[in-house]
Parts: sequence; structure tokens; C-alpha cells
Amino acid sequence: MMSNADSLPSPLKPLRVSNAVTTARTAAEQVVSSLSSVAMIEHLSRLSTAAQTLNELSDQLTKEVTDIETALNRLNLGIWAYVNAVTLDSSDDGTYTHGLQLIYGKSSGKWGFLVDEFREDVRNPDQGERETWPFKDAPREFRIKVVDKIPALLEALVKRSSEVASEITKKVRFAQELALTVNLNGPSGKK
Repeated sequence: MMSNADSLPSPLKPLRVSNAVTTARTAAEQVVSSLSSVAMIEHLSRLSTAAQTLNELSDQLTKEVTDIETALNRLNLGIWAYVNAVTLDSSDDGTYTHGLQLIYGKSSGKWGFLVDEFREDVRNPDQGERETWPFKDAPREFRIKVVDKIPALLEALVKRSSEVASEITKKVRFAQELALTVNLNGPSGKK
């Protein structure tokens, strides 16, 4: 005796196979999905541990740099200096540069280390972009890239201090001469 399925035209018979394939595919997707969930949970757990480590190390780095910054601030230098820290990208012809500078300067009324991200195009100097953060607020990756330049920045501060002292010395002499001239030619200086 023939079953109803046997009496169906042959193009309809693959539907049974197709249903079986769909059922197998759905089961496989559920297995993959549960494996993906397990893998995702494992990745999230590892990321949680990595984030904790990154945050602790980043906080420690920031604390150490803040200690250096505090020591510098006690000197009351009152001068700016900077060093180019790293080139992030540049054109082969040298007309475009994207980089970072480490600066000792004043921001929001406070002296300290600043991280400056800049984009410069020598063909369009007015189109340059800059974004500057206090060290502790700069993106973590930028802080990591510039911290090695602190000794070079300290050296730049020594050099800049000497230059400013020389400039001030000249201005003091000028002011002394001017004061002497005013005092000699002023109302009480004339006889």
C-alpha cells in the first residue's frame, strides 16, 4: 500500500528533507549560540580582569606623574616648555603630521603636564587641529605614549629657564636705565 507521501509529486518530497535540514540547522544554531554565550561570558570575565589591571596600573602611572608635577610646581617656574613626544601619522611628503606633544604649562589656572594632540598640514596651516588635556585627563593610550618624554621635557624646562632668565636680565638693565633717566630728567632731578 502506498502512503500519502509516496503519492505526492516529487517536487514536494524535498519539503520533508528541507524540514529535517531546517530542524538540524536550528539545533546547530542553538548549540553554537550556547557555545557563543559560554565564550562570551569567558571573554567578559577576562576583560573584567584586564580592565581592573589596566585601571590600577593607569592610576599608579598617573600618581607617579602627579608627584613629579607637584615637585615642579613647587619650583614656581612660571614658564612653558614642550617636547614632541610621538608622531602618530604623517604623509610621505612631510606636509601632514598627526602627533602628540608633552607640555609643561598652565591650563584652567593650574600649572602641570599637558598632553597635546595635533594635526598639521603645512599646505593649510589654518586648518590644523589641536586638543589638549591635563595629563591625568588625557586618553590612556596618549599618557602611555608621552610619559617616556618627561626627562626630555625637564631638560627643555632647564633650557627655557636659562633663556627666560637671560631675557629678564636684559629687561632689568633696560628698566634700570629707564628709571635712572626718568629720575635724572624728572622735576626733582633738574636743577
